[in-house]
Amino acid sequence: MSETQTTNLSATQLRILFAHRGDAFNSVTWSPDSRMIATGSGDSNIRLWDLESGELVRTLAGHQGGVLSVAWSGDGQLAGYCAHDWTVRVWEASSRHLARTLEGPQGPVTSMVWSRDGRWLASGAGDRTGRVWEASSGQLVHTLAGHQGLVTSEVWSGDGRWLASGAEDQTVRVWDMESGTELAVYQYRYSAYSLLDISFVPDTPVIAVLGKTRLGDDDVLVETPELELHTPTSTLSPTSYVSAKIVLVGESNVGKSCLALRLAQDRYEEQGTTHGMRLWTMPPEQLSPAIAATPGEKREVVIWDLGGQDEYRLIHQLFLHDTTLALVLLDPTRGSRAFEDVREWNLRLEKQLQEHTAIKLLIGAKLDTDQPLIDAVALEQLVKECACHDYFPTSAKVPRGIDALRAAIAQAIDWSES
Repeated sequence: MSETQTTNLSATQLRILFAHRGDAFNSVTWSPDSRMIATGSGDSNIRLWDLESGELVRTLAGHQGGVLSVAWSGDGQLAGYCAHDWTVRVWEASSRHLARTLEGPQGPVTSMVWSRDGRWLASGAGDRTGRVWEASSGQLVHTLAGHQGLVTSEVWSGDGRWLASGAEDQTVRVWDMESGTELAVYQYRYSAYSLLDISFVPDTPVIAVLGKTRLGDDDVLVETPELELHTPTSTLSPTSYVSAKIVLVGESNVGKSCLALRLAQDRYEEQGTTHGMRLWTMPPEQLSPAIAATPGEKREVVIWDLGGQDEYRLIHQLFLHDTTLALVLLDPTRGSRAFEDVREWNLRLEKQLQEHTAIKLLIGAKLDTDQPLIDAVALEQLVKECACHDYFPTSAKVPRGIDALRAAIAQAIDWSES
């Protein structure tokens, strides 16, 4: 369109949907037949609306955090939602039936998209990864690692051979869906613009990249880089994904972060006080070669380092319910005060676990030198009272007792139950 040309556009308001009062409105999408609209927001609910009447058809509840994205399957039978609670949930649109919950991302799931044939579901998350799921079974097919920032957008190519993902690291990456390998990386050139969305130009290897100025102006920028894609040959087969959740709990400044760093990366560095929580991931063979994943399976150990300050304890206990293994840390040289802190954390664990069983190990932390325990008898009684499997004296700094602890963790994890 030239500068002298103008186009008159008019719009008629059809409906006002008072969808989610008092919460941020995050997503809206049409059903494939254009008869319904799905909306999602910070109130953790999804609402389906009949467009012709404007009536609320049903509300879908189940997420434990704000809904960030909504997407319909191509046939309109299923609707998928991703949220702050680190999950993707798939619902039958004609009922309130939850078909399946997809778990694995270690951060808020910020975006999702169905393949055109409805066979695959792709998601992007705050843990800097994308994931591809088999929609019918919920099995994880690929974990797409390479971005250095939150993944904000995905799009399938028209034939379903490629998936493109965009992230806050200012890159667009294109993946082959047969092998899960990365085919191309495009670095967004304009630092003044943040990446908003991406799209394949139909029937071409061209990506349209939409950006918005970081200064809050109304300017938008669209780039169309042509990417050279060489697709390898392989067979697409679902991979079973299993994660073991290890939580580190205990009083503030007891050394949880230093121990997590030693376990995850085998190094020592002063960490300071953890505010909130931190997550550390590692392959299981880092604990022991004997627990490496078998063919067709992907295993991951996730260490949850929970801040021990009083203001966090009420919130953090909500993350204990699906614990595989709990490491309860204390400084045994502090005597009865430290023992009482362990008892309090044990009560929180038992309350949240309910009928779920988790193994507990009592960890003496920051024992950089040989020091006589204040009360060895009371420590032994504490192990029995809290039903811990054993006590392990450790020092992340020296290090001391780390190999024994790794072996105990490896032995304690039951991957068939994780």
